[in-house]
Amino acid sequence: MKGQIRGIVESFVQDSGDVKEGQRRFGQLFEQALKEGKIKPEQISVKELYDVLCDPERKVDSNDAEQVYEAVQSSAFPYITGKLIGTQVLDAYNLNLGSASELVTEIKIPRTPYELMGFTDVDVPDEVIEGMPYPEGQLDERRVTLKANKAGRIISLTREMILFDQTGEITNRAQTIGQAMGYLEAQTIWQRIQEIAVTFGGFAADSALVYDGTARAMYENDHSAWDDGANANDTLMTTTLGSTGLKEAFSQMMNIKNTKGEYIAFTPTHLLVPTQKYFEALELLKSDRQYDSAENAVNVFKGMLKVLTHPLLSANSAYYWYIGDFKRDFVLGRIWPVETSQQTSTSEAAFTNDIIQRYKVSSFFGVNARDYRHVLRSEATS
Repeated sequence: MKGQIRGIVESFVQDSGDVKEGQRRFGQLFEQALKEGKIKPEQISVKELYDVLCDPERKVDSNDAEQVYEAVQSSAFPYITGKLIGTQVLDAYNLNLGSASELVTEIKIPRTPYELMGFTDVDVPDEVIEGMPYPEGQLDERRVTLKANKAGRIISLTREMILFDQTGEITNRAQTIGQAMGYLEAQTIWQRIQEIAVTFGGFAADSALVYDGTARAMYENDHSAWDDGANANDTLMTTTLGSTGLKEAFSQMMNIKNTKGEYIAFTPTHLLVPTQKYFEALELLKSDRQYDSAENAVNVFKGMLKVLTHPLLSANSAYYWYIGDFKRDFVLGRIWPVETSQQTSTSEAAFTNDIIQRYKVSSFFGVNARDYRHVLRSEATS
């Protein structure tokens, strides 16, 4: 798109008969083209945007910071560069968040802390006799607490970045912040699943599941001290990850009960393993035969689970692996998602620091557990 911006803007201005309206229409076209992938951020020149939108008649003294500032603020330049930076941030964020998003259910929360209260997993439909009212679903008296924290960074657009056409520097900063935001969210998810201390927000270990205001252990061999049943989901088994280990894990999961003492039915979706066991786990779930059994039996686990790994799973001294339907138990609560907003700089900042425009990248989120019944941890040490 380099070299084409002037012609497009001038065409919109001529058709509308107004400079501001023409730039507004160009901004809409630009935003749509970015969303559809018809143009890439690296194809855009910030200097060209400035020349066309802020100084089309070349009357602005580029050596006068306040003139540059005034020219920028009176044009569509801040809006368009905001969309440019926002696209770079989100692309990098999504890339670094990666597969961690598969392990949580995302919900919108209005505040922090926030208490979840919902229908229990035992409210199955009852028979309704003709002419009789439908029964009310029972609400769980227990509440789960979600806590969120705010994260963010600011990108400053300076006069040098514009006039020296440092487009690469601007997009690199946006990508770096997007990558950091994605990594932070993924790290929080992985730490919560393991019940280790959470770096973001400074949460202590064993604080993922908060029932009725009290932190409860996600993984235990006996939950009956605070829940309605033992529901062992911390196997403490002596066998390592393999066909035998998976069989024991499935057997353990089949004994999980709900609050009414009835067996629950769920299908595990993911197997989480340390990085040093990743390829072994892939072999285990893709082979036609149980390669680790003497009789070379048919591999009943083939294609049943998706294998994920993360360096944080290798950080513990013991050898841990996890299996379950993690989205059923873990929640990503958002007050607002990753977003890019802009702040008009001041003429003083433009004069003293050459800062023409500022862009804030932020999010407000938290990861917590709302149940423990659909995940299981192995503590085999080999």
